[in-house]
Amino acid sequence: MSETVPKVSIVAESSYSTEKNPIQHPLGSESLSPLVQSVWIIFGARCHLSYSLVQHALSKHDLVTVVGQASEDTLESLQGWHSQPYLSLLCDIRVRLTVDNAINRTIEEYGRIDIVVSFFSFGVVGACEDQSDLFIRGQFDRNFMGTLNIIQASLPLLREYNSGRYIILSTTCGGLGAPGLGPYCAMKGAVESLTESMIGELDPLGIKITAIETGLGQNKYSTDSNKLLQGPSFISIPPSEPYGDVNSPLQYAERMIAHLKATSFVNTASCAELIWQLAHCQNPPPKLALGSFAIGSCRDRLRSLVEEIEDWEYLHFSAEESSA
Repeated sequence: MSETVPKVSIVAESSYSTEKNPIQHPLGSESLSPLVQSVWIIFGARCHLSYSLVQHALSKHDLVTVVGQASEDTLESLQGWHSQPYLSLLCDIRVRLTVDNAINRTIEEYGRIDIVVSFFSFGVVGACEDQSDLFIRGQFDRNFMGTLNIIQASLPLLREYNSGRYIILSTTCGGLGAPGLGPYCAMKGAVESLTESMIGELDPLGIKITAIETGLGQNKYSTDSNKLLQGPSFISIPPSEPYGDVNSPLQYAERMIAHLKATSFVNTASCAELIWQLAHCQNPPPKLALGSFAIGSCRDRLRSLVEEIEDWEYLHFSAEESSA
């Protein structure tokens, strides 16, 4: 497979001015890293967030590789996203060799990689009992193993540089769970646990990793809106007889997704700006919720967890007294 991209020279600094474009930080956070031209590789090209991030990074004079899923995308579908040149590739994130090829092709084109982004996401909607081994493993291979393949393929490079950023797309489902999305939530929970576990491994190497939690999103300025996904790629499976009524897990999940589409869209152009800033922050958060739905869901989950602990803490104390 071949692709034609105009050569772009690496420059020492971007023309982006922090004086004209001040970046706000949380109180007590460290300052931004020096703003030099960065090389991005963005896995997962079919969503509005990827489209917006590619546009924003290129507008800041960064260099970008966008990688689509070979079974779903074409090189033609990844063209024309911006007037600035960028590299378009295809891979199958379930297959480590194809991920390696995308990494190596980016190195050939730009000489290095600074920021690795994984936006691939795939889910099956239906009751846990109704989901076959094929569907469950398919979600695991795309959501977890795909993310792990991307990290393992790129980490030797970032370790050599003693710097770099990982930005991994997660979801509030990774910590909340939802009927009709059990295996998908489990896979996203595994991705979040992976990113949290790797913080201690990556920090000594000068590498940072952040999981992004966001709701469904859209870039209203996109000319390819009908070709892009507003969130994870979902398929629904027909319910079995025990789960065939209107209150089934399938119906619940589909109503929830429809509700999010109708009421809780995030502006992916704004999210892209925040992610770009995050990639240049010296001390980024391990997890970042974007959008009112994601933030509200995380707060509700934490509040519920605290209340549950307080309601049942007497059992914990009893257990300690018994063991003594």
